[in-house]
This record gives sequence, C-alpha cells and structure tokens, in this order.
Amino acid sequence: MKIIVVTSGFWLWFLSRLNLDGYTTYWAIYVRPMETDRMNTVIKHERVHEAQMKHDGYVTFTIKYLYQFISGRIKYGNWFDAYKDVDYEIEARQIAKQEI
Repeated sequence: MKIIVVTSGFWLWFLSRLNLDGYTTYWAIYVRPMETDRMNTVIKHERVHEAQMKHDGYVTFTIKYLYQFISGRIKYGNWFDAYKDVDYEIEARQIAKQEI
C-alpha cells in the first residue's frame, strides 16, 4: 500500500482536525510530517491496520471498527477514549511498540 506524507490539502486538514498522525484507507496510508522515529512508529501502526483489513476484509473491518467506536463513544462520552478502546487500535498500538 502506498504511503503518502501530506503537507497540504484535504488529508492534512483531516488529520489535523482529528488530531491524528496517520490514517489508513483501503488504497493508501496518509501521514503528517514528523520526526523520523515517530513516523516509523506511526507507519508501523498503520501497516497493522492494513493487515487487519486484509485479514478480516474491508467491509468486516469497517463494520467492527465503527461498531466498537460508536459503542465506546456512548460509553465514554468522548471520541478519544472510544478510539483508544477499539480492538483494532489496541492491537496496532501493541505491535507498533515492539522492536523490529
């Protein structure tokens, strides 16, 4: 999957608006500019999402992700805690922290 470092336009606005360092779509991984070690960790995290999508299928991944996110939003009352509680995010954070 293609990695795109965004410096302007919609994707930079999107990432900045949601305070995200990276975002994986079905066709590319978008990341904001940042220092190299941090970028490597973010790309590793996003690559985990790529593998999750391929493993579960794009539709199943999206449905499970949204279901857990919306449930978390209701449970916690904010998007950040909901995001942190999604199983796919937990797995991606754990793998991204591992040394290569």
